[in-house]
Amino acid sequence: MRGKLMLFGGYSNLDGLNKQDTWEWSGTDATWINRTNANPKPPGRQQAPMIYDSKRDQLLLWGGYGTGVTGDIWSWSPTTRNWTMVTVNGAAPSDAYNVPMFYDPVRDKVVLYINYYSYYDFDIATSTWTNRYDSKNPPPSTFYNRSNEEVTFDTDRDKMLFIAGYGP
Repeated sequence: MRGKLMLFGGYSNLDGLNKQDTWEWSGTDATWINRTNANPKPPGRQQAPMIYDSKRDQLLLWGGYGTGVTGDIWSWSPTTRNWTMVTVNGAAPSDAYNVPMFYDPVRDKVVLYINYYSYYDFDIATSTWTNRYDSKNPPPSTFYNRSNEEVTFDTDRDKMLFIAGYGP
């Protein structure tokens, strides 16, 4: 996003609170700029995945852990520097935190991987989630009960890629 790294929230060991501030880091001059304003914003949280939607020039933040586990989705505009809660049509994934999420620009969808049976995509245009688990073609049994894995999408090859993780 314009050569910037964005950060929202997180947990502070200094005061024991989940934060709800928005920060921008510039790689060109290595400076942090606080982009937090007084307008509405997501409740404080940590371990919430956030992606950049290049088609709409916005950040999308989903879920995380604050006063409890959440499953809400918020958008942030770099132009207005305001957060807006996204209204979801239909059923949404179970609340979660510390899960991989990425943007697939080819299909214009957000992909969320909660675990081996909860792989969702979010259609940004219609604000709907779809569970993509296929019981006829499930992932390998070595994926079951795995956590802390990394997942991304290779748009050139039209494939999800998984690495590592912790499991039995």
